[in-house]
Amino acid sequence: MWRFRGSKEPPTLTPESAKMIMSVTGFSVDQVQAMFDEFVAMHPSGQINKKRLRHMFHQSLPKMEKITDHLFRLLDSNGDGKIDFSGCLSYITSKMEYSYS
Repeated sequence: MWRFRGSKEPPTLTPESAKMIMSVTGFSVDQVQAMFDEFVAMHPSGQINKKRLRHMFHQSLPKMEKITDHLFRLLDSNGDGKIDFSGCLSYITSKMEYSYS
């Protein structure tokens, strides 16, 4: 789903990935690209590790910080210890599909 152009260049969203996300979410290509761009702007490596997720939860939802381990396991779809854009969207879209079924 990710295409890395090299270690010094930011990750890019492939057309195939954008199409898949659009088909599942109903978002336009511009919306998907905007979300991807925002994710990469916040996380230049294109990934979030568990420490960063905990920090984000602590800043925005201090009382919910305890669920970060569980949430991290859900979002780390490939088990590599990092969450990427596709991991986040996979979780969100699976919940959207469940709620509409």
